[in-house]
Amino acid sequence: MGNQLVSSVKTVIRPIDYYLNEVPDFKYKCSLGQTQFLKVALCAHNEGDTVVKVLSHEDPSILLEQYKKDLLNLTKLAAKNVSIAAFRIVEIRTNFAYMARQFVRYSLYDRLSTRPFMTDIEKAWIVYQIFRCMQWCHDHNIYHGDIKLENILVTSNLWVIISDFASYKPIRLPEDNPTFFNYFFDTSRRRCCNIAPERFISSTLSNQSNNNNQPDSMSTSSSYIQQQNTNIFNLFLQEGQLTSKMDMFSLGCILAEIYSDNYLFDLSSILNYKDKRVPDSHMEELLERIQNESMRNVVRNLINLDPKQRYSCEQVLAKLEDGFFPSYFNELYSLMDNLIRLPPDAKVLYLQQDIDYYLNVINNENPKGTLILLMTLTSSIRSLKHIFCKIEAQRLICRMAMSSSILSPFIIDRLIPYLVNGLTDPDHRVRGESIDSITQLLEFVHGLCDAEEIIIAKTITSIAHLVEQGLIAKNVIIDLLREIMPLIYHPNRWITNAIIHFLENLQSNLLTVDLNTKVLPIMATFFKLNVKCFTVQLFHRRSVEQPIPRPIYETILMAKDQEILISFFNLLEKKLSNPDYDISLLKHNTIYKRLLADNITPIIEQQLLSLRNFFIKIYRNKRNYQAMIRESETISNFIYRKHYDLARVHEIQL
Repeated sequence: MGNQLVSSVKTVIRPIDYYLNEVPDFKYKCSLGQTQFLKVALCAHNEGDTVVKVLSHEDPSILLEQYKKDLLNLTKLAAKNVSIAAFRIVEIRTNFAYMARQFVRYSLYDRLSTRPFMTDIEKAWIVYQIFRCMQWCHDHNIYHGDIKLENILVTSNLWVIISDFASYKPIRLPEDNPTFFNYFFDTSRRRCCNIAPERFISSTLSNQSNNNNQPDSMSTSSSYIQQQNTNIFNLFLQEGQLTSKMDMFSLGCILAEIYSDNYLFDLSSILNYKDKRVPDSHMEELLERIQNESMRNVVRNLINLDPKQRYSCEQVLAKLEDGFFPSYFNELYSLMDNLIRLPPDAKVLYLQQDIDYYLNVINNENPKGTLILLMTLTSSIRSLKHIFCKIEAQRLICRMAMSSSILSPFIIDRLIPYLVNGLTDPDHRVRGESIDSITQLLEFVHGLCDAEEIIIAKTITSIAHLVEQGLIAKNVIIDLLREIMPLIYHPNRWITNAIIHFLENLQSNLLTVDLNTKVLPIMATFFKLNVKCFTVQLFHRRSVEQPIPRPIYETILMAKDQEILISFFNLLEKKLSNPDYDISLLKHNTIYKRLLADNITPIIEQQLLSLRNFFIKIYRNKRNYQAMIRESETISNFIYRKHYDLARVHEIQL
């Protein structure tokens, strides 16, 4: 079909809404792109938002019925597979044809550079789904033909849907005429080429196929496509069939793009690769950008020039199950495959029954996998109808988020915003549950132990504002006070000022009896107090012990080993609790040696001990932060490349 279509393209290019006026079932909303080959629009339909692709043609003799039949056969085969977005409607009119499929907001290309950025476990989950879906396709003799990040859709709950199966595009392409590739496959103008090398054929083969119809030269201009007769393009149409190994090469290319900062090939480089004009050292240099060795080895295999050597989807899954994919992915995939078919309220009820089992399975291996379940709930929470389900969903979110401390860095970005919406619910029970859920998560979140001091100050200030608005329950306020008060010894003035602001807000939001019997005893440990009544005057900085000197504070943070840090605090506790304690062991601790050089005093030792949990948490968070920085650098490079591609598209269009 692809090669026949080229000769029948209209020389007069009209906007897509011109054709959609003849199709009343679809109400045009906006254009999603336009090339010489296809025009794409987002349309409203009685079944929801729909993507409509229009092909305009002038030749009424062009044989489109066979391709319509093929597309509808795929739709029938994939009807029960929720990971495939087949074209549900395919129609042929006098001067145009159109096909329609479901609309999904983000492609994987978009999602990789959209906040909140995906974690390693989320990327692995997406890769796992891609190979499960393509395994099903290949088992049913369905081949895609144009796998790229733009044709892999990702829903808000991280479910992967593969779209735009390219049975209507040419299988073989001339290697000496880039117009064919640009016309059919480089629709985004990113220049990325994931087409298997064996699909490119030389002009020598073309001459052998049909010497009579081969022109003297093949112009690279788009006018060539519009002017030549259909027989020229049939040369490539009849050459071979799509195979699973062609798809596997494309899958290798997208894996490389997901786990590095750029695509592997453009058209010229893949042709050089096909002809073995690319040094092995250069290919290895490209593959080294993939940090995980297992993934790097899989990509190396999938881009093998010999199709017979490439793994199948089943083999890739088996290779990556050993250490790369958590063992629970198979079970989680079955769960999600069921959940995706259910309405929002039913999802909550389904999860409620087995949540303990799944949390146990996930947390025993890699707790970050809980994020996948959380995304399912948070993506559905706005669509819930029944009050019971709204309340239960919030409880489930808190339960999952608090099931492991590893999840705490994701609470602010991912969970607090979907929960804040509950504060505007018309039912008071839902609003009350939202307040309880938010305060529980705030209590759990480790913003108070962030590696950056400004984040600690901002976290305390945010908590103070929530107290001021009456959004935090009394018992949670007291628990937060116990965690916040040791930070009064912090050398950063912004942090101590934020604590004073927090304490000032307590007087207007707690009863006097609570202030005197619950708040004042906690404060007395840290302030020079000899009073029985809580008053604002207590908060002046002169009533606070001098903060820990900055050099001593930095010495603790510079600890290179967690065991040495924990050992230091354990030994320090014994020294301060027992006047007769032999401190020889403490003096051998590398941290204490440095502190002695900084003239540490018994008062400072007591202050450090009160911040023991803070220092240990901040040490762990600092390591997580450094890992996130490395991941962020990779994402930043990807975003830079994406913006460069968009700028280049704009330049080409101009």
